[in-house]
Amino acid sequence: MDGTVLQHIVTGRDSPAPVLYEVDGSFVTFMNLFSVDSWRRYTVVSDVSVEVVTDGPATVRLVRPSGEVLDSVESDGVAVMPVVTDHGMVGVEVDGTFVSGCFYTSADPVRTCRMALNVCTHDRVPYVERKVADFLRFSRDACFDADMFVVDNHGNLPDLPVRVIRNGNLGGSGGFARGLYEIRREGGYTHMVFMDDDTVLDFESVHRMWALCSFLRDENAGCMVGGAMLRSDMPTVVHEKGVSIGMERYGGNLDVSTPGGCAEFDSQDPAVANGWWLCCTPFLGEDDYPAPFFTGYDDLEYGLRHGSAVIHLNGVSVWHDSFETKYDPRRLYYYDVRNYLAMRAMGGNLDAGLMWDVYRHCVVEALCMRTVNAGLVLRALGDFMSMGFLETDQEGLHARLPVVVDCGCDAPLGVESRRPRLLTVLTLNGMLLPSRGAVIAPARTRSVSYSYRASRVIHYDAGSGRRFAQDRDLPGTLRILFGMTFGTVRCILSRRGLCRRYSLVSDRVHSEGFWRDRFRSGTL
Repeated sequence: MDGTVLQHIVTGRDSPAPVLYEVDGSFVTFMNLFSVDSWRRYTVVSDVSVEVVTDGPATVRLVRPSGEVLDSVESDGVAVMPVVTDHGMVGVEVDGTFVSGCFYTSADPVRTCRMALNVCTHDRVPYVERKVADFLRFSRDACFDADMFVVDNHGNLPDLPVRVIRNGNLGGSGGFARGLYEIRREGGYTHMVFMDDDTVLDFESVHRMWALCSFLRDENAGCMVGGAMLRSDMPTVVHEKGVSIGMERYGGNLDVSTPGGCAEFDSQDPAVANGWWLCCTPFLGEDDYPAPFFTGYDDLEYGLRHGSAVIHLNGVSVWHDSFETKYDPRRLYYYDVRNYLAMRAMGGNLDAGLMWDVYRHCVVEALCMRTVNAGLVLRALGDFMSMGFLETDQEGLHARLPVVVDCGCDAPLGVESRRPRLLTVLTLNGMLLPSRGAVIAPARTRSVSYSYRASRVIHYDAGSGRRFAQDRDLPGTLRILFGMTFGTVRCILSRRGLCRRYSLVSDRVHSEGFWRDRFRSGTL
């Protein structure tokens, strides 16, 4: 093979989903299909060939996902075929013993691509050690230019054969910002890859990012290259592959073990943001840092602020625990609410409908007797309006947020039944009526009827297996509802002023100077 490898053909025998790599000698799979459409649309590559190395005689076919055979070669060890089609996706089938293979071009890269992998971690030593070992093993065999930087927000990583940066616990946004800062100080890199610590990753994905960026057309040079998130519990199913400017999430629940799923994935959605489980971005400006959100929505705010397209390729992905298997009310009801509102305000898009959605979110949590969650939403609204979280010690703030404590108690399952809405409102879902004892209710339900007239609700989250109890607290519920009503009305009336205030601080909180001060103080 004489040229530049665009995509290796990989077996993935130790991966969470080998079926996404090979099925009985067929590499016409999510991880190994080559998207002719994407490479022609975004890059200058015009000629592509495929090379397959086998152990002994073999028949190698170039096929479409539909089964249409485009070419076939009888091989004694090495088979080479030009990819003659100008559209769709192609893969190879091998009747014989497969050794290795790749799709390549005879052209030289049109731009230099030197990548810095920015990994942020907090007390996940085994994940990071595996990721570093996999990276070093892959980089010895693959021809791509990349270095790894690991930002340790917990301070417990051992010495590793990559650059480790000790950092205060500045959250995910502060960790990735510290990595960006140190990578810029190091110099010489053209692209950065945001990478979560707790994912399972085939580093072939990083090679494909590098290859794509090396051949991008001038008009696409500012694009991000996003990695899809596959679910660890359902490893052939996509959780998400990108987000639109209108916050529409793409790829959810798409099974890519089928040809139809691969074809749907290959259709390029108009995404402008991608989760930082795996996302490659060119360096844009010196004052182009994440927002100080601590955790949640920093990746989406970063992408939406740039506004450039996100390119996705089949196989460029990670496996990650599904968010349905995690239940942390601080993340779901405080950070997600506060940071989403801040992101919208920075973009000047804080409308009354959004505020009423947040209000209803709080009211439902209160009437479901999830008082801790409702209180977190109320606090998120207050902190968003005060804007103090942008300057404060957010690690200390995080430690002061209330948490739910798992319990081992039991009770009958609550009954979901329809009641007149007026009755629910006038009685505060039965809190003003005599109680009927304790019940069990789904922790994520939006139906208030499970907890009607309950004295105690044991909330059970099926995804995480967590169970926690909440006693009836009428005074606390009333305080939250009155506070949320007043806060929502106040926020709606002052939303234009809030947008102006967030716009005024936006440049500063995204600047290198802002973050450098926090790295020195160790606070966010």
